[in-house]
Amino acid sequence: MAKTMARTLALITTAILVASACSDPAPQPPRGVIEATLGKLGAPNCPASGDWLNIGNLSRPDIPVTQPVQDGTTYEGKGVTIRCRVTQTGNTFAFTAEASMAGEGSVRFSNANVTLDGTSKVQAVFARSDYGRFSQDDCEFTAYHPGGTYDATVDGKPTKLPDIAPGRIWGKVTCTKATLGDQDPPKVCNGAVNFRFENCEQT
Repeated sequence: MAKTMARTLALITTAILVASACSDPAPQPPRGVIEATLGKLGAPNCPASGDWLNIGNLSRPDIPVTQPVQDGTTYEGKGVTIRCRVTQTGNTFAFTAEASMAGEGSVRFSNANVTLDGTSKVQAVFARSDYGRFSQDDCEFTAYHPGGTYDATVDGKPTKLPDIAPGRIWGKVTCTKATLGDQDPPKVCNGAVNFRFENCEQT
């Protein structure tokens, strides 16, 4: 009887270990890159000075290395928070995303339903303690490399980087009338954000 029980327990333990080994790995924390500016550029009432928030490095011809920053880590000695969600319905992707750095500020996107071709409308909010909160409901989103891939180096390895898919998004948002609160007369700035988010929620 004791031997039978021991064998049964051993079999149960083995089954649990096998099931654990075969289960899906834990999801990776979201990570991203943000290069945001907010400034005059033809908006004389804008109080902002240009650079708004920079986290990580994007790939581009002059810097072919993508360096995203993981949520909960630090960049240049300051804590970083990355939140994002990218879902797909047919040819449309809905996304919300926010990136912030302690002592610097944040950029948030919402109400976004985007496609790979052409441009789409996105709500963007730029917030910093020294300048305040600027927002625009109809900024323009443009996908990078629509329908294709991009050669870059990630973690020291040549990599084909995708554009948009469930759980990831890469593009640019342009705002021509980001407005500060309820100022009278209104204080309006031009904003541009190049970004990449990945390991986002997919549902």
